[in-house]
Amino acid sequence: MSISRHFFYYIPLAVWLCLSLIDIYGFLNRENIPIYFRAWEYVSNYTGKDAGFAVFKPMSRYSGTMTGDLLNGIGFSPKPNEIRKQEFIVDEYGYRNQPQLLDKPIDAIVLGSSFVAGGQETQENLISEILTRDYNLRTYNSPTSLQYYWDDYRFKSNTPKYIFVVGTEGEIINSLWKYIIEEKEPYNIPHKWNSYQEWKAENEQLPNTFEKWAFLFKQYSLTRFASVQLDFKLKNLMYSREEIAKQSTQNFVTYDPQSKMLFWQKDFDNPTLGTEGKKTEDIVKSAETLKKSSDQLNMRGVRLIVVALPSKTHAELETYKNIPDSQNALIILQKTLKKYEVEVIDMNEAVEEYKNTHSTPLYYPDDSHWNSDTNYLISKKIVEYLNDNTKTKNKKIKR
Repeated sequence: MSISRHFFYYIPLAVWLCLSLIDIYGFLNRENIPIYFRAWEYVSNYTGKDAGFAVFKPMSRYSGTMTGDLLNGIGFSPKPNEIRKQEFIVDEYGYRNQPQLLDKPIDAIVLGSSFVAGGQETQENLISEILTRDYNLRTYNSPTSLQYYWDDYRFKSNTPKYIFVVGTEGEIINSLWKYIIEEKEPYNIPHKWNSYQEWKAENEQLPNTFEKWAFLFKQYSLTRFASVQLDFKLKNLMYSREEIAKQSTQNFVTYDPQSKMLFWQKDFDNPTLGTEGKKTEDIVKSAETLKKSSDQLNMRGVRLIVVALPSKTHAELETYKNIPDSQNALIILQKTLKKYEVEVIDMNEAVEEYKNTHSTPLYYPDDSHWNSDTNYLISKKIVEYLNDNTKTKNKKIKR
């Protein structure tokens, strides 16, 4: 009896050891296991010595599937039509561009957040790729800040004509750290890597604390991934999405049954003037900051052009579709930028026209990012603006 009793005592320990070995195997083979719901987590540079300058792992590449970044947050299993293909190409410096793009002069840099870097987009549908391929406007993708551009030695000799700052109205108003330029000489000389393997061998560093090791083991845990997926599948078999959303205890991701779309903190993205982050003083401060940076860039012969779009909350929820112009933070932002003589592309008419002529939304229903149609719309409006406001025309290349 004592032997069998002890045997049962050891079962949990044996199971724990087996699962631990599986997770160690998963960590050691993390580049070959399907635990990524998109490329971003696969190629992001978290462990390199140059993580402060190279956004992604240089010369890395992802070709696989992706699902919306909001599904996991609320516990929805992706439907077949929500599983999309994604190709993610990183250049020799750690930015999402075709390799060797900077070997020739560039015309523009597009700057912003994951909307610009294409967290939920395949390579060919990035704004930078569309401008380069379809309009012969060689454009570099740089999801960083204006200070990073200013400090980057590569752009001292290969200086662009334009910098496009692209984002939602909330980003343009609140992400001031991205648009402040401190006057100083370029000091950052990014290393040019020949291959991902070379970068990994010379630059990737392993964790040096227990906390960092624990974080990585959790991040690449096969058993954690499998248990979460099983939980999602069981819940989605038993309940509808609306029921799962009602049962959810988190408050970061919300589900709108009317539009059947997911939103990230939709109340935070309230586009009404006077709400959190969209007060008049916030907009004025943003315009003042962008004006100072625009003047500094002009001294280098670079034009700063702002492209502000409505957030997902603003564009897709019925609640905010008929805000009076006097209370619309996006319209007030655009007027204020023009008052401060900051170049800004008015996307309002183009957005309204798109919504009136297309059945598909501007944003992915299962994701916080806008979709590829929006990137094509932005690219088209950029070229139209340049054609109307410069002597040199950028005509579309016929293919």
